[in-house]
Amino acid sequence: MNQNPKEPSINGLFMETKLKTFLVFIPFLFIASCTEHKKVNQIEDSSASKGTAANNNPADTIEVEQAINKPTTLFEIEGNYIVESNDSDCKMNLKLYYRNKQWYYQLITHTRKLADEAKIELNEKKDGYYITFNNIEWSENDGALDENNEQIDKEVALPTSVQGVMYKNEITIQNTGNAMNYYVKIGECDLKYIRLIKKSS
Repeated sequence: MNQNPKEPSINGLFMETKLKTFLVFIPFLFIASCTEHKKVNQIEDSSASKGTAANNNPADTIEVEQAINKPTTLFEIEGNYIVESNDSDCKMNLKLYYRNKQWYYQLITHTRKLADEAKIELNEKKDGYYITFNNIEWSENDGALDENNEQIDKEVALPTSVQGVMYKNEITIQNTGNAMNYYVKIGECDLKYIRLIKKSS
């Protein structure tokens, strides 16, 4: 008698079907995984490129560095200042700014334009500052005078810096001396006291 081959069981058929299905989906899972990894890398590369581009912008770098290095002051010093005077011969425009750990000024009068370093120091009362503008030669300086208004020292040199005091939005410079100590710091302005008022931004 011939024996019929053993028929496969239901469980065997089910397991075989699951295995075939799993083998069919493996390539798709691999492709999907690679695609997702590529997208992530593209996003990271894009973000890194944007960050590098921003960091390589010289203007942004300078602004950040200046903000970090700028000293803390009692009040805002940087800005433009103008003379409070109706005298047309005493028009002045002063600009103060901070760069590379140093204060600088630009002074424009009706006859000349000056620019150099400025030195700013806290006063004794700690409520304002002394300010020195470097490389501004005085117009006149007779120094101390005797009772006949004659120079005591005939060899007095012309100073090359101008000092003033600063409180909040105002800088005051004593521009001329007196009968016992004659000088003129800025000759194009005949005011005894030059008051420079900060312009509102």
